[in-house]
Amino acid sequence: MELKIENLKWETFEGRRTEYEKLENVFNNMVDEWIKNERLSPEDRKHYVRNNFFRKIVEHITHIVCAERPNVVVANESLQEYVDKVLFESKFFDNLNGAVKLSQVLSHIIIRVKKVDHLNHSVIEFVHPNKYDVEFDEWDATVPKKQSLIFERQIDNRFYRRKEEEWFDNDKKKFFWTQVDEMKDGNGEWVSQNKPAPLIHDFGFLIHVVRLDVMPGRFWGRPIFYDLEDNLREINNLVSQMVNVLRKHANPKLVMPSSMFDALVNKNKKLLKQNLIGEQYIEVGQLEIYRYDPNMDNAAKPEYVVWDAKLDSGFKLYNLLLDNLSKLGDVPVEVLRTQEGYGNLSGTAMLLSKTPSYNRAKEIATAFKQTVEKALYQCQQLDKMDGKLKQEPEFVTVTFDHTSSISTDEIKLEMEKYKEGLQSWEETAQRINNWNSRQLEIERKRIQEEKANKQVSQEGTSV
Repeated sequence: MELKIENLKWETFEGRRTEYEKLENVFNNMVDEWIKNERLSPEDRKHYVRNNFFRKIVEHITHIVCAERPNVVVANESLQEYVDKVLFESKFFDNLNGAVKLSQVLSHIIIRVKKVDHLNHSVIEFVHPNKYDVEFDEWDATVPKKQSLIFERQIDNRFYRRKEEEWFDNDKKKFFWTQVDEMKDGNGEWVSQNKPAPLIHDFGFLIHVVRLDVMPGRFWGRPIFYDLEDNLREINNLVSQMVNVLRKHANPKLVMPSSMFDALVNKNKKLLKQNLIGEQYIEVGQLEIYRYDPNMDNAAKPEYVVWDAKLDSGFKLYNLLLDNLSKLGDVPVEVLRTQEGYGNLSGTAMLLSKTPSYNRAKEIATAFKQTVEKALYQCQQLDKMDGKLKQEPEFVTVTFDHTSSISTDEIKLEMEKYKEGLQSWEETAQRINNWNSRQLEIERKRIQEEKANKQVSQEGTSV
């Protein structure tokens, strides 16, 4: 069997899952027969796994995180303009995609807050983790005592190094930041060129680590949707009960004493009817009125009593429940099939957004969100300390839109295929989860061309 990388089917969920199961064994040094038969060298295996396994996963998750530019919002309009300038000068959005990719490969990345002399504000930068060094407290290994960023370069036989160090002084309860430029020739000693006065502040460390959980063997992310089965079952039960109540509202029943029942029958005997089990009742519009009989079998006794009611508001509430369910589960409401009857809710839609890759993307986005928010707040504090910012610092909210790659057009396109019987519901859910913008554009053009050709043929036939 010849191994052809280009034939691997990564464009579908099932294809990715199948290849993932095979390649996971490769990564864990449990090489299956299919790879042994190829007689690949260890280096070839490493190259194969890196280019056809890790890269695919990293790009897929990065697309979920960065498909749309994250929203960065401050309540104060003037501060919003300031934050926008900081992000622009920092080239934050240009570098975010690469930072998310790098953080997945190295499990972390560095963000630093930096003062720039020629600008009227500070900036934030992504830094490769190999530039980072840390010393921890002797009594608590989780608390950094000193952090450093070290940048080196070589010109001919001369080496240059810049060290940015920051530490916390327990006695003064202040943070110190200093920059040292050093130089050496060949194998000589490092010589300090300049050491400006340290920056002293109480705003916390200016070097931040965006740290991601390491998950050996689970590069797509944690499959936490399995933990939602009990919740989903409870939601389904709740929806079923709600539907049952609404149906009873749609066909209400009223039980009244025999004397009142007989009085109504005497007024208009045409109203009297009998059901399949022999019970007499009066039908007024949609309302069914029964005679109260204490000896009636409990199983057949109508115990749900309701007066005449309009149902529009009830069903609107039901749709509102589904709408909120979709937002809670990060699933577009169209996927919940609200217009296809009011039976039990399919779990497929709820599981759609809980795929492991989606969970991993949410973890990464949360880690970046928290660190970027803190860094932007520190920018305001530093510029306020220098007199460059007049307003008081305010907290910044960063929001990543994880469902941005699943647009309404994509959903409608796939749902139309499902309704016309062109594909199963499971395939529809998978395709919605795996569409990307390029594939969608190709699909749209193909459909438009087919419609145009069909219209031309119909016009030709009519002529």
